[in-house]
Amino acid sequence: GSSDACTGPASACTTVQSVLGPDIAVDENSLSPVDQTGDFDDFVDNCEIKRLDFNVFNGGGGTLVNPRITAASTDSHPTTIIKTMLPAAITPSTLAAGESGTGFIKLVPQGLVQGDTFELTIEVTADGLLAPQTVTFSLANAEVDVQNVASETFTFEAGEQSWMLNSGTFARTNSAGAGANASDWYLQSSAFLDNQCDRYRSEPVILNPDSTLSMYTHFDIEAASGGQWYDRANVGLVATDQTRTLIQPNTGRTYNTDSGGSASFSGCIAPLQGWADTASTWALSEWDAAALQAPTFAGQAVQLEVAYATDVSVTGDGFRFDHVTLTNFDRLVADGQPDGSCTVPVELQNYSIE
Repeated sequence: GSSDACTGPASACTTVQSVLGPDIAVDENSLSPVDQTGDFDDFVDNCEIKRLDFNVFNGGGGTLVNPRITAASTDSHPTTIIKTMLPAAITPSTLAAGESGTGFIKLVPQGLVQGDTFELTIEVTADGLLAPQTVTFSLANAEVDVQNVASETFTFEAGEQSWMLNSGTFARTNSAGAGANASDWYLQSSAFLDNQCDRYRSEPVILNPDSTLSMYTHFDIEAASGGQWYDRANVGLVATDQTRTLIQPNTGRTYNTDSGGSASFSGCIAPLQGWADTASTWALSEWDAAALQAPTFAGQAVQLEVAYATDVSVTGDGFRFDHVTLTNFDRLVADGQPDGSCTVPVELQNYSIE
């Protein structure tokens, strides 16, 4: 130093290795709702007692002791009654490194309307941790029941039939000639416009393992240039978390572009396979159960999405589709369970608080 100090010989160097301590984490994909009362379906409904099970795990080193749920709340539907007394134990009471445990919250949802997304935020911790971990679970399509439909064809003759615009332009029209199968109406994307992201979606549906799809198409889209495809249209399945999965028709008019293309598609449909060039007559495309990925998505609520994307130059008249047929699917309809039990104070119900 700059002044006299009491000094001595330096100690020998010692090499040490830091040890990762225990850490609690919640598996955000593990939520499993189970009805305790009500109609015992897969959806959250007003006034039923719902048990929401989930998994936690020790993502660090060492052992987690006394893992527990310390808080639970729902900002989406704040009148919901949380029945579980907190803090609530997670089992088992110790978790070795990499080991998982389970916890649950019981609640009585209130204030839901058909189609709502119910959100539950939980906080978990364990002895010795500096800070709790928080995660928000989401359950879509509240206050619904399911109704099986053997087959339905969406012709768009009398209206949009519960299909809806998600972005850009898709309009029901009969202004440019007849639709498929000598009908009058069809859906038309934007035309002769650059940088478009046109997406049109069905109502949420639940597929079964043998569901199939068919659709008539008609299009005038930029052709390949120098062996490269640019603008295109295709069809996907959109899950409740908005993840989109491309589905490719396996018979009839199949996709003709490769998966290359403009990076400008990344915010729309990505440069994936699709239709492009000119096909100025109506033709049928078909997806069997495997092509539709029905076994993979069976039991999940998804939306069919028809998308058309253009880049910075060279556009055509766009994309038309009509006569969409979906077989053996479940439609989401209004929940038939009455809400009267919500008027009974929770402390007077014949269910124990856990």
